[in-house]
Amino acid sequence: MNPNGRAPKYTKDTFWQFYEINGECWEWTGARAWSGYGVCTSFGQLTAHRTAWLLANGPIPAGLHVLHRCDNRCCINPEHLFLGTNADNMADRDRKGRTACGEQIKQARLRAADVLDIRRRYSTGQFTQRVLAREYGVDPSHISEIVTGKEWRHILITPEGEVTI
Repeated sequence: MNPNGRAPKYTKDTFWQFYEINGECWEWTGARAWSGYGVCTSFGQLTAHRTAWLLANGPIPAGLHVLHRCDNRCCINPEHLFLGTNADNMADRDRKGRTACGEQIKQARLRAADVLDIRRRYSTGQFTQRVLAREYGVDPSHISEIVTGKEWRHILITPEGEVTI
């Protein structure tokens, strides 16, 4: 960082001096954001991996993201980068299992055991979604999403009664 707290400006020649090879990744050694992405405000870009794409491949079409094949946020190896839409980015995240769900979400009020209990009790027909919602301190719509499998999808109960998480 510069004394003024900003990332330094890079030129086409100096940009490629700021990485270290780690396996197949070229890890950015310049400034990094709290998220782990390299910070580079040169060439109108905000992140080092977008700058790497720009320098190696040319302009990034409007509306597209620069994604990582390697899942290493500080990697600037052009061979590890590819273009995609926001939907592509979300699908890539989900495919690689990087989506926070269930108890991984800090604000989650329920735990896996609660979800299993809610599904079990609701399936008996003796408890309504409203009753379960009141008991667990959540909105009835959340109970509905749990019992229909729209939420907490990663917790499955097989026909044999086995739980998979």
